[in-house]
Amino acid sequence: MTHLFMKYSKLLILVSFLLITTGSLAQDPNASFTILGKCQNQPITFTSTSTAPGASITKEHWYFGTGDAADTLNGKVVSFTFSNVGSFFIELTVTNSLGNSKTTAINLKVEATPVPVIDKTVPCFPAGVTFKDFSNVSEGFIESRVWTTSVGTDGSQTFKYFPPSKGSFPIELKVTSDRGCVASLIENIEYETKPSLVFSPASPVNLCEGDSIVLTVSGANSYLWDNNSKQPNITIKNGRFYKVEGSISKNCSSLDSIEIIVTPKPTADAGNDVTIKLGQKTTLMGDGGVNFSWTPIDFLSDEFSPTPEASPNRTISYILSVLDMNGCVDVDTVIVNVDLNTTIHVHNMITPNGDGYNDKWDLSSVPGIELASIHVFNRWGWEVFKSEDYKNDWQGTFNEEPLTDGSYIYVIEFADDTKTPLRGIIEILRNTQK
Repeated sequence: MTHLFMKYSKLLILVSFLLITTGSLAQDPNASFTILGKCQNQPITFTSTSTAPGASITKEHWYFGTGDAADTLNGKVVSFTFSNVGSFFIELTVTNSLGNSKTTAINLKVEATPVPVIDKTVPCFPAGVTFKDFSNVSEGFIESRVWTTSVGTDGSQTFKYFPPSKGSFPIELKVTSDRGCVASLIENIEYETKPSLVFSPASPVNLCEGDSIVLTVSGANSYLWDNNSKQPNITIKNGRFYKVEGSISKNCSSLDSIEIIVTPKPTADAGNDVTIKLGQKTTLMGDGGVNFSWTPIDFLSDEFSPTPEASPNRTISYILSVLDMNGCVDVDTVIVNVDLNTTIHVHNMITPNGDGYNDKWDLSSVPGIELASIHVFNRWGWEVFKSEDYKNDWQGTFNEEPLTDGSYIYVIEFADDTKTPLRGIIEILRNTQK
């Protein structure tokens, strides 16, 4: 009997041990959470309210039911944004310090967030700015709105705002859907006074017939001329009023015009072409304006005279520019032909005896002598006289001493390369009583 008792006792002890061990196993954690928010494209906050009796929570793992395994987060408080509308099965798995886990889930209905849309009409200061609410939402409807400006708030769908001055002003539109989702939009308005247009050149503009001019307008941000040009400058050549609209914004503009007056051009007349002999002069006959100008100025007595004297040593074309009282210009051309085949007579004797007759070598009959180089040599080739600006005053001297009577060689070289130098004999004869 004793033997049987011992076996029974061991069995009781074993059963008792098993019962104690099973009863002391830690409990699973309690998984629960709260949700703050429900609107699409806005952060929604998920907060774990889980507990772990007899242990501590070591991990809280979230899955947001989007179908994308990557859309998971860890933490007690997390934030997630849903880009789509619909129902999402939100799961929270909580793990305690003993390795036990518990999962709970809530079905979340994500509502559509409204899209705020502002339509505005901004006229020139001080007219009021009109705003219209064109907001929309994919599910439900816009239940309310609030406009906020510097002067207060308004809940109308169409709202008129009178800014206190010109400048830049913000306006905010906050809309709420029937599902309780809210969205805001802030826009800045540029509020300006009516633009003052400035023309260059200023109106009226006198334009000579056949000419063109570039008109430039400034003072606005964009422009529209009555010829449909949108540039600030246009090239015109016809006389009339040209209208242009200058805009600061779509609904703030000014209309102005500039007058173009086309005046007839003068008719320049340089006279008929003329032919002269080398060494002769001719008078040019200009007409047709109030101011005159001749080019080139070579061989002219006065380049600004309507009738200057011309004494060219070669054939030349003169261009006459005339200017009338309106500032208009016209040109004409005249040709002065020079006959270079003219026989040139060089005085070949002087009698410098002081009687006042033929005492000086007079070369005034030689065309272009005032610009010629004159050289006189004796019979041995020595230069006894030289002049670059001859005044018809040589009396047969060398170093202010009289040269002996006799024959001397002269060479006359002209500034105009088209003329052949003149060579010959000049006789000096002081004693004429032989």
